[in-house]
Amino acid sequence: MDISDGLVLDASRMAKASGVRVELAADAGLDDDALYGGEDHGLLATFEPSVTPPEGFRPVGVIREGEPGVFLGDQELDAGAGGWDPFRNLAQ
Repeated sequence: MDISDGLVLDASRMAKASGVRVELAADAGLDDDALYGGEDHGLLATFEPSVTPPEGFRPVGVIREGEPGVFLGDQELDAGAGGWDPFRNLAQ
């Protein structure tokens, strides 16, 4: 999926839709702009551990069973803390 809405926001959408836990690697070099920015026009994909990602992709974490969400170490990242969600401020 594209991550133009922000990596954490889009990864949390993927995690919830798939019922998995996304664990981002602390050493992947992801700063706040990478995590919560938007308009990056990058792609987020999952690959089996035995597969070498295609050129242009780089590993930034792993998928595990567990409570759906996006984590950096043991800390769950707040998908509502940034990124672009056009429905965020609509009245419920």
